[in-house]
Amino acid sequence: MNLALPSVLLISLSFPAAAQNRVIDDGQSRAQPLCTESATVYQWDNRQLISDAPALMKLPDGTLLCSVQLWSRDDAIVQELYGRNRCLIFASTDEGATWQERSRIPFNTGKFLLHNGLLYFIGSGIKWQGLHITSSSDHGKTWSNPVQLRNGKVYAASTGWVRRGNTLYWAADDMNRSVKDRAVFAFGCDLSRDPLDTASWQFSNDERHPGLPQSLGRGRHNGGKWLEPNVVDLDGELLVIVRVRASQGKVDGVVPNMAAICSLEETENDELTLEFSHYYPFPGAQNQFHIIKDEERELFWMTSNQVTGRATDSYRGWGKERRFLMLHYSRDAQNWFPSGVLAMWRKETQAFNYCTPLIDGNDLLFVSRTSRDAANQHDNDCITFHRLENFRKTAVDLQPGED
Repeated sequence: MNLALPSVLLISLSFPAAAQNRVIDDGQSRAQPLCTESATVYQWDNRQLISDAPALMKLPDGTLLCSVQLWSRDDAIVQELYGRNRCLIFASTDEGATWQERSRIPFNTGKFLLHNGLLYFIGSGIKWQGLHITSSSDHGKTWSNPVQLRNGKVYAASTGWVRRGNTLYWAADDMNRSVKDRAVFAFGCDLSRDPLDTASWQFSNDERHPGLPQSLGRGRHNGGKWLEPNVVDLDGELLVIVRVRASQGKVDGVVPNMAAICSLEETENDELTLEFSHYYPFPGAQNQFHIIKDEERELFWMTSNQVTGRATDSYRGWGKERRFLMLHYSRDAQNWFPSGVLAMWRKETQAFNYCTPLIDGNDLLFVSRTSRDAANQHDNDCITFHRLENFRKTAVDLQPGED
């Protein structure tokens, strides 16, 4: 099946990703975030369109790829505008300055995988039905017929995964139960075999959310739900770290900065077992976060959103404020040091969120689900690309040593 689309050049606009140094009434200058410029990958005017977490990949020839998965609360709208192929693949051959549409595929969420010269895209199908994989042998210009790996309703937003030896480990949401009983599951792919062969994949049990304890604010939350898990490898131990979103009425994120830690074990029979372990303080875990490993420094890096606790103009309340995108680093993917504010907006209706970071030499690249002129901070109106040069200089040395 050829799902290619003639390339369409889109004008890429540079704009301040955050407030420049501003002179306040007291005459003092305020600090800038780490990134103050970005490029627009794709933007739209229809306020009923929303995108999910964009994925980012750098190909061996230097080409950057970014996915834009569009959806709407009224599916007829996105169906009319984009049909089934509502995941748009964009390419940049000038280090992210400008972007051109390269192809479209029938996915609602997902990530790129580069393996043995082939490009893969793994994620949720249309309307989040099933987990699927497709491949491309021409850098994303055309794609194979998607192969379904798992049935049922699956939410597989771009989050951190682990490649260890010949195995890929990732995790996603099972959406076939009630919101309160939403489950997460992990899965692995034997990369010594064909990823398009369903026999190459192994799935764990579904682990249901145990419920956030009422001791964390009795009467102030509904026990919450968990979603959007990351997988990390900590000295050979696989951890699945899950976002926890607690709500009170129509206000979400009322217990911010709390994640769920799960253990992921592989038996001698190659079976995967996922088990909840404990809750742990985690900066920005009330919203989506994305963890990657920097092998050069043996550090984990994470993008997440910090709330001020004072927002009054955010969709579904102060806990969903997303105008401050933070960058953190850690030795163990659990205890985090702040690098600083990575990017920010001034208005509470604006956001940089659902990011996918990528290490490119000395730079940190990331793409963002961005609300610039949207109705609110959740229902975004564009995807933006950012580059933080020499990102490791934002971290102090965490390794112990002699004075």
